Order: sequence, then structure tokens, then C-alpha cells
Amino acid sequence: MARQAPAKKPVKIDTGASASKVNIKTRLDGWIKDHRRVSKDSFKRLMAQPINSIVTWLVIGIALALPVGLYVALGNVQELSHRWDGDAQISLFLHQRVSAQSEQRLQQQLRSWPEIESLHIISKEQALEEFQAISGFADVLQHLDHNPLPTVIEIGPTPQFSDVAGAEKLLKKLQALPPVELAKLDLQWVQRLTAMLEVGQRLALGLVILLSMGVLLVIGNTIRLEIENRRDEIIVTKLVGATDAYVRRPFLYTGLWYGLGGGFIASIIIAVGLAILNKPVATLAGLYQSDYMLLGLSFSDMVSLWMMAGILGFFGAWFSVSKHLDAMEPR
Repeated sequence: MARQAPAKKPVKIDTGASASKVNIKTRLDGWIKDHRRVSKDSFKRLMAQPINSIVTWLVIGIALALPVGLYVALGNVQELSHRWDGDAQISLFLHQRVSAQSEQRLQQQLRSWPEIESLHIISKEQALEEFQAISGFADVLQHLDHNPLPTVIEIGPTPQFSDVAGAEKLLKKLQALPPVELAKLDLQWVQRLTAMLEVGQRLALGLVILLSMGVLLVIGNTIRLEIENRRDEIIVTKLVGATDAYVRRPFLYTGLWYGLGGGFIASIIIAVGLAILNKPVATLAGLYQSDYMLLGLSFSDMVSLWMMAGILGFFGAWFSVSKHLDAMEPR
């Protein structure tokens, strides 16, 4: 009986080096180290050309300081308006023919209204005396046949009717009273100031949009010149297998540094401007028995300014690199 041949052992074929597995932590550490290296290298390149970098930072800083300075000015006007007496006050000018008894009945009627908190009467005689003292025409007014000034009732509404809507509602009710010739709401200046502040805020928003686009163009053009100067380096880097993300990274950090530097200069410009204006504003406020001081950027506002500038720089560089990088493919 024939014996079976022994089974052959499988032969291992060497297929070359096997790919090593890298865990996520190692990849993350390498990614962080590379970003740190690229950010430092980008900053060193900017410092190697101080004149060009400073000029670019100044242009960005001035462009950002204009809308932010307007924002600070509006904030100071709004804060100053809060210091003034913003409560509504209604002045009632009575008809000349209203008798003293009718005035007394009107006062009693008004004191019973739940919408009215305070009532102050300025009689014809008091109004004439005050006008003589203020105007300087005391001698002329003494020769008048009768007192031309009416009795005035100053009304302070309750807190529920101190806002614009409530005061206007009360104003219409008072205007309908027969003895009242004219009712005037002294809160109208607040409405005008609010309207002007709203216009200013929209103007500031428009400036932010326009000048932000200008910052994007400035940074984009600067990055474009940087790309042209490093064209050969980019082509060689791509030839050895570098990805677009690797090539794009230094320029993105350059745009980020440009934006942050411009934001820092903008905050300095605003601080210097406020320091120059603070003393004359304090002197002017002292003439009105006020201790008002100009308000500057808070720490959170300053950080927001730097972040906004950095984001503008980043995206300005991104748009420029994305546009010009594809044209540099090695052939």
C-alpha cells in the first residue's frame, strides 16, 4: 500500500513593510505640534518684514477703529441720557378765560385720577414773575394792561404711565378737558434722542459691514502677494506630496496674525482718542454740576474686537488662498 506524501507547509511571501497603526492621541499631538510650529513660523515671517507688517496692521486698525469708535460714542450718549430725568412730565396750559373756581375744580378732579402721581400749579402771577426775572424785560412787562401768561399745571404720571405709550395715552385724555388749551408732553426729547440713537446704530452697522469687507480685501491682497512670493516653495512642497491643507495652513495663520494685530491697534486708537477727549468732557460736565466721565471699551468688548479682527483675517486669507492655490498645481 502506497504511503501518502507529507503535506507541504505554506510558504510565507514577504509583501513588504506593513502600515503601522497610529492611535488618535498620537495623531492629535502631532496635529497640535504642527499648528504650533506653523503659527510661530508665520509670526516670525511677519516680524522679518516689520515695515510691511506695521503698515498692514495700521490700515486694518484704522478701518476697524472707525465703526467701533462710533459704537463707543453711541454708548456714551446712551449712558448720558440715562443720567437725565427720563420720567414723563405733562404741562397743561389753561385758557385765559378760565376762572379761579374752575381751576380749583380742575385741580381736584386731576388729583383724583389714578394715572397722576404728582401735581404742581404755576399761577399766572408766578409765571409772570419768573418770566420777568429770566427775560430782563421787567420794566416793559409792567406797562401791560393784563397778564398774558396762562396758568400752568405740571403733571407727573405714575410709573405705569411714565413710558412713551402710557404718557401719550394720558396726554390725549388731558387734552380733551375743556379748561385745557394746550397739553404738552415733555418726554418728546427722549423719543427724538431714541430715534437719533437708532439711526446712529444703523450707521455703525453699515460701517462695520463696509469696512469689514475692506479688511477682507486688504488681507486677501496681502496674502495673494505672499503666495506669489512663495510660488516655487509651494510647487516643490506639492511635488513631494503635501496636501492642500498643509500648504494652506501657513497663510491662514498669517491672515490670523494680521487680523489680531489690526484689532490690537484699533483698541489702542480708541483708547488714545478717549484719553484725549476725557479731560475736556469732564470739564464740560463739571460746568453742569456732573461728574460724568467717558466710557471706554470693556474687557469683553476688547476681546470681542480682537476676535472679530482675527476672524476677518482668517477668512480673508482663506478666500485668497482658495482662489490662487489651485493655479499652482505642479505639472
